[in-house]
Amino acid sequence: MYTLLKNFLHLFRSHRGYTWATVLTLGICLGACLAILGVVRKTLLVEPPYGNPSELVWVRSSMLSQKINPDLIRTISREPDFFKQFAAYSRNLRNALETGENRYSLANCTLLIGDIFHVLGVQPIIGRGFLDQDFIEGAEPAMIITHEFWQEAFGSNPDIFGNLHNLENHPVRLLGVLPPRI
Repeated sequence: MYTLLKNFLHLFRSHRGYTWATVLTLGICLGACLAILGVVRKTLLVEPPYGNPSELVWVRSSMLSQKINPDLIRTISREPDFFKQFAAYSRNLRNALETGENRYSLANCTLLIGDIFHVLGVQPIIGRGFLDQDFIEGAEPAMIITHEFWQEAFGSNPDIFGNLHNLENHPVRLLGVLPPRI
């Protein structure tokens, strides 16, 4: 082992161009590996931002045009031995949300049946979450917005919660804002 190391050092001293090329190549490769590892760690290895991810089941329709069937959802959610908690959502819809006097922002809206945030163990950082009475048929429409949308569309204004806002010309009560990254 000592002889092998001695020969490598002699080779590097006598061929400086080769030495610099080797060191530079190793440095670039190490930097690229660390950058890739950072991306993988941020996207794949970080725990999801909600509690008990191992207990979640996601059921997805393969038909993009299929709508939520409220009767089926109610039947599934009432079955006591099937799921501990249950919530459903539809795919995102782009809607115009009034964010100020004569100001509108395009919002990606998701229709919920059941409190998906409670199922995920996520609570709003400002305002309140959904309550059981928010999901009763005929209840006043209510919404919770993401932290990013709150910053961009409302300028992080804490006074907007509890107020009615027009979503496609329908009044909707703004309840709260979710934590960042949700």
